Amino acid sequence: MTVKELFLSIGFDNVLNALRNTHRTCRSIKSVASYKEAFDTICLTEFEGAGGEVSFDVTPREEWFEPHSLPLLANNVEGDFWKNTVGKTVVKPDDNPFTDAELAGAILWGMTFYGFTRHTGWTPLEEHYTSYGEQAEKLKRRLYLPYIRNKLKKTQT
Repeated sequence: MTVKELFLSIGFDNVLNALRNTHRTCRSIKSVASYKEAFDTICLTEFEGAGGEVSFDVTPREEWFEPHSLPLLANNVEGDFWKNTVGKTVVKPDDNPFTDAELAGAILWGMTFYGFTRHTGWTPLEEHYTSYGEQAEKLKRRLYLPYIRNKLKKTQT
C-alpha cells in the first residue's frame, strides 16, 4: 500500500485522532487547519519520482509517556518532495501495536517537517497555492503592517 492509498482509505478525521493519541506530547497538534490543508494537498498530489519505502521507528512502551518522547516515527518521509513520497510503499513494523490511522498520522507528522507550531505555519508551494493560502498571506501582512517603520517598505507591500 502506498502513502497516498493509505491516506485516502483512512480520511483526515481518523488520522487527526490517531495523531493526537500518538503525538500527544508535541505542541504542534493544536494546528489542525495546517494539518488539514497539508493532508488535502498530499491526497491530491500525483506520484512522480523514484518512490521507495516508508518504515517506522517504534519507541519501547515504557518510554511512551515520557516528555519529548514519541511512540512512533516515520522514516524516509522528511525532507523529500511530496510528489515522490505519495508513491512510497508503507512497510508496517514487526509486532505492530499501531493502527493504520496511527501509522498515517506519523507519516503526516514527518512529511510536514515534524508538525506545525503556532508561530510557524505552513505556506503551500506555488504550484499548490490555494485561495486559503492567499487569504492567510494577506492577513499576515495586515497584522504586521502597522509595525513596519520604514514607509518605503509599507508602500511596497
